[in-house]
Amino acid sequence: MKAARNELILDVAAEGFWDWDMQADRAYLSPRYCELIGYSPAETVFDSAFLKSIVHPDDRERVFATIEAHCQGKKGLSVIEYRVISRDGTVRWIEGRGKAVEFDNLGSPTRMVGTIVDISTRKHAEEQLRLSEQKYASVFHTSPDAIILTSLRDGTYLEVSEAFALMTGYTLDETIGNSSLSLNIWVNPAERQRFMVEVEQQGVVRGMEAEFRRKDGTFFTGQLTACPIEIEGEPCILSVARDISAHKQAMKALRDNEENLRTIMDAMPVCIAITDGTTIEYLNRCFIEHFGYGAEEIPTDDEWFRRAYPDPEYRQALTSTWRADLVAARLNGTPLAPREALVTCKDGTVRQTLANTQLIRDRILVIFTDLTEHERVQRELLKIQKLESLGVLAGGIAHDFNNILTGIMGNISFAKMLLDPGHEACGPLDRAEKASGRAADLARQLLVFAKGSQPVKRMLDVRKVVDDAVSLALSGTPVKAEFEMPAELHAVEADEGQLSQACHSIVINAVEAMPEGGKLTVCGENLVLDERNALGLPGGNYVRITFTDQGCGISEEDQKRIFDPYFSTKAGGTGLGLASTYAIVAKHGGRITVTSTVGVGTVFTIYLPSNGTAETAHHQANSVATVDRSAETILVMDDDEMIRELATITLRRAGYAVTTCADGDEAIALYRVALAGGAPFTVTIMDLTIPGGMGGVEAARRILAIDPAAVLIVSSGYSEDPVMANFKTYGFSAAIEKPYKVEDILRTLRSLKERTVNR
Repeated sequence: MKAARNELILDVAAEGFWDWDMQADRAYLSPRYCELIGYSPAETVFDSAFLKSIVHPDDRERVFATIEAHCQGKKGLSVIEYRVISRDGTVRWIEGRGKAVEFDNLGSPTRMVGTIVDISTRKHAEEQLRLSEQKYASVFHTSPDAIILTSLRDGTYLEVSEAFALMTGYTLDETIGNSSLSLNIWVNPAERQRFMVEVEQQGVVRGMEAEFRRKDGTFFTGQLTACPIEIEGEPCILSVARDISAHKQAMKALRDNEENLRTIMDAMPVCIAITDGTTIEYLNRCFIEHFGYGAEEIPTDDEWFRRAYPDPEYRQALTSTWRADLVAARLNGTPLAPREALVTCKDGTVRQTLANTQLIRDRILVIFTDLTEHERVQRELLKIQKLESLGVLAGGIAHDFNNILTGIMGNISFAKMLLDPGHEACGPLDRAEKASGRAADLARQLLVFAKGSQPVKRMLDVRKVVDDAVSLALSGTPVKAEFEMPAELHAVEADEGQLSQACHSIVINAVEAMPEGGKLTVCGENLVLDERNALGLPGGNYVRITFTDQGCGISEEDQKRIFDPYFSTKAGGTGLGLASTYAIVAKHGGRITVTSTVGVGTVFTIYLPSNGTAETAHHQANSVATVDRSAETILVMDDDEMIRELATITLRRAGYAVTTCADGDEAIALYRVALAGGAPFTVTIMDLTIPGGMGGVEAARRILAIDPAAVLIVSSGYSEDPVMANFKTYGFSAAIEKPYKVEDILRTLRSLKERTVNR
């Protein structure tokens, strides 16, 4: 019964029991012992060799030396701590106790018993404590931040780290036992008071900044973190202090640099955005002003994409390419190529931009350069180049073309004079005459582009010119005009005929856009343009005239070509009306623009330089005296034989004596002979331009030199030539534009005769 009870005790005991028969070299190990080492009696023999094998090699010599000393001294076995190796390789710390209980005749022990206890957990805790203390000591003495332990009661320094000495200039001996007050370390006592209040009331101080004084009297800015602790029953304060003077200076320099950089970026004339790839962190002033979006409206990249590129397909294509470029740049260092993008602004306008993306560490810098005005200017330059090219062509053919038309129209009108009004040939001749008239109009529009057809400018009341041109063009149409032209509208220096033609073409376009009728609103206003304006015009005073119709509108694609020569969307259109308008406005130093919405209407806007005052200049035309001649003799100078023949036939039929010649030299010679004979020509009709010979201006000057009373008529197909517009200035009494009909020249002659008689 007692043996069973003992066995039960051994089974449930926390300690392992061993009984070593030293003579037989066999040991009994209790179940707990076997559990600790992982072996059972059934699979091994527990002898001295086995016992040595499970003791850790580093402890083996010490353990058995202790056992040997016990056996020799017959003393109680001291407590031994050592490590054993379990069957699965686990190392355990145990505390062993043993004692010799039987001896032989010589007094040597023959039997020993003892216990073992697993102390691995305690040893691990002790090791952790040792490491912790070692770490604390290492941190305390090597930390770049000052670590300070003070008494909460009187502020006495109990312990400080070496960093404290380096930071303040006080040695450890000078510090320990003193307080911050006695060393006068706090610059501002109120800051120390606030520190103490926070420690006591809030239980912690985090990141408090304060000014401190070094031993040498210099100041530094420190950052304090502290909490109350208790050491051996005494309340203390554990503080960590960091000298942040250099950091503060660096942060100030960084802020100054950032502010300077922002100032520079805000002053730059390009749109700048900085993002981390998700959140937009910065937009410069130009970006906000240009596109209209503030930082609060586009806080993320996705929001910017959604607003700037509202079309889903365009947005997807653009952002996919951009993100692919970013991935390639980050992985391979591939430079990001600039990409063109059409950005929709907050006000709905679309601007053509060039987006240049740069990677700056983990940030993305995007610089948008607005190409809208550049592209517009390039289109304007290309358009001007086209017009100049057309002008060269027009100028080259104008002379011959108008001479041919004059021959055609003159002969048609002469043929009609030979027929009775009811003759069946009158109808075809009328139609031919109208067709020739349309050809003449086309030639006149072409001549606007010719280099020699510069406007003959004088100060004009722009209100009257526009009013007359609009009223004439709307006559007989279902379109009504509404004028908003203030009396104080400034005068412009312009060619009245060309300006009227420009307005006429715009009005005709409006009439064709409103076949069922409607309203055309014509507005005028004065404005001053800055040197850097969106129109690309020189700064100064301008008059702006707008023509707003309620017609069908013009598509965005057609608006790009509407001023191109020969472009027309109308059947039978020549495509020269608005092209002529564009050329006229450009030659007057102005600009014309168009905006239109399909189904709503179109607005044409003309900008013309003004003199800054509503007063118009008045020019007195020079009058050339004419004399009444008894003989009705006409001298016709023209390089075209057909025109000379036509003049001879028609004028002789009208009762005039006609002499013809081909150039100015011949005309002067003929005039000298007639004048010397006492019968100068009644009228001399002179072609303005004679290819390869003397033209009308020089011939007129020489004829007037020998006969100031000479009556001269200038004739030309260059209706925009300054001589035609100001013929009296050059000594002519009248001007007749080619191509002309017989009745035109006869009417001019009658008019001159009436003026001479009335004189």
